Amino acid sequence: MVLFEKDELKLLWPFYLNAFLGISLFIFIPFEVLYFQSIGFTLTQIGFLTGAVALFSFLFEIPTGAIADIYGRKVSVVIGFLLNGILFGFIYFLTSFYGALIVYSLIGVARTLSSGSFDAWVIDLVKQKKRENLIKEYFSKYHALGGIGVIIAGLLGTFIVAQYGLKFIWFVTCFGGILSALIILFFSKEKFTRSNVKIKESFNQLYVQSRDSIKYSYKHKILFVLLLITLILPFINSLSAFLSWTPLLYQSGLKEAYFGYLWGVLGILGALASILSPKLTKKFKERNVLIVTSFLALIFSALVLAFNNLYALLALFFIGSAIFSFEYPIWNTYFHKFIPSKMRATIGSINGMLYCLSAAISMPLAGFLVDKIGSKYTILISGLLMIPVIILYLSIKEKSSKNI
Repeated sequence: MVLFEKDELKLLWPFYLNAFLGISLFIFIPFEVLYFQSIGFTLTQIGFLTGAVALFSFLFEIPTGAIADIYGRKVSVVIGFLLNGILFGFIYFLTSFYGALIVYSLIGVARTLSSGSFDAWVIDLVKQKKRENLIKEYFSKYHALGGIGVIIAGLLGTFIVAQYGLKFIWFVTCFGGILSALIILFFSKEKFTRSNVKIKESFNQLYVQSRDSIKYSYKHKILFVLLLITLILPFINSLSAFLSWTPLLYQSGLKEAYFGYLWGVLGILGALASILSPKLTKKFKERNVLIVTSFLALIFSALVLAFNNLYALLALFFIGSAIFSFEYPIWNTYFHKFIPSKMRATIGSINGMLYCLSAAISMPLAGFLVDKIGSKYTILISGLLMIPVIILYLSIKEKSSKNI
């Protein structure tokens, strides 16, 4: 069995290294809810923080995506990673909800600089080298390496929290963002010709690029359906994510530091799912796999009502997370399958924009629902939202099996 294709590492190793090292140091995720609760924030307030990231990502998504199409992906991605890391470092010093809200809003702006541009950069790079066969491999391996990074992040996070307390997670995460920026800056390649245009001409071009991409997405029957699904998925993810599961597992007896181990197990499941997903799509259409995973997510979200035992709840949490990890690389491949290269970053940003708009609403809603009706019923609602997603997938009729 060959792990990497010929010249694959030569072309893509900085992106794979970034997936591994950058994510290994992003240790804040499993402890985020616990940290903010420890300084007195309600779950509704925590929901507003994560919602602010989504809202400001929505406001800046298309302009930064179009700028990357005009000026190049590399500069945009490097600046985005760097700002993201620095802003996480500021959280260490904050105790005010409004101060944290401002920083989280700026994190949302920083993320737009890399969200659509990163994948578009890689895809165009392999297409320029006439190595389109690497695209499916890239998404699965990037996610698998990221899963290994999650394992390390979980172990490292457990050690950091046990030795230095919850607050120190922000310094380590800050370093992770800066390291990602340096890896991409010094080692990645980009074949891009920058346009020598004036500022006014740049904004005109940005407007035209965004307008044409939106029109293309609206008229393309499959892309339009996928973008509708993008509006629903954040509600599902928000209602069934750490904002719901953290208080449920903590109240069921999971110790504070052990949330790092939990994150590490998620990394193992994510890595395995990502390795197996391309094998499955070789036998079955991406759409059909997405329908099955959506149905399984519905089933497991309903089962949460039946259990109070910590170990049973952990099993449900891990299975649900594995389903999501399995689905992610398949979704990315399927989405980019229908996008022309010249619009790839901008349409990727449109997708990100819609996701962020929906998440800006769903995150505070998730926190409010957990505060009012509890974690279990909030998770159940997330599963019920899979029903319209399945219906939308079933409505897709592919005329061609042409890949990216």
